Parts: sequence; structure tokens; C-alpha cells
Amino acid sequence: MVAHGRAGGQAPALTLLALLAWWCGDGARAQVLLERALADEPAHRLALLLAEALEAALPPGWVRAGGARAVPC
Repeated sequence: MVAHGRAGGQAPALTLLALLAWWCGDGARAQVLLERALADEPAHRLALLLAEALEAALPPGWVRAGGARAVPC
């Protein structure tokens, strides 16, 4: 979707990819995708929220729950 999206309308898809990367434990990839999303739309609320979570080193819920031993992705 990102590759075929129009310029100025890619932030939602990039943010979704960043969320999935973060959930799967790939914070570095999530950060890169969020930077692209926020460059496309600086006020995208979900991208801003996820960027704050990454900045605070907040782990995904499955890590915090302590029940899973392996990345669920």
C-alpha cells in the first residue's frame, strides 16, 4: 500500500507497518517507518503516540504480560 500510495497520504499505512514492527519486537524498523510517516504527515496522531511509546522504551503488551517466551510474529 505504501509503494502505491500518493504522496501526502502514506502516513496511515507507514504507521500501521511501524506498529506491527514494534509489536514483533523490531523497534529499529518501527522507528524508521515512523520517521517516514511523520515526514509525510507531521500531525498524524497514532504515529505521534507510537513514537512516544518507542521513545519511552515501552514494550508491547505480550512482553509486559510475561506469558510469551518468543516473539509472536
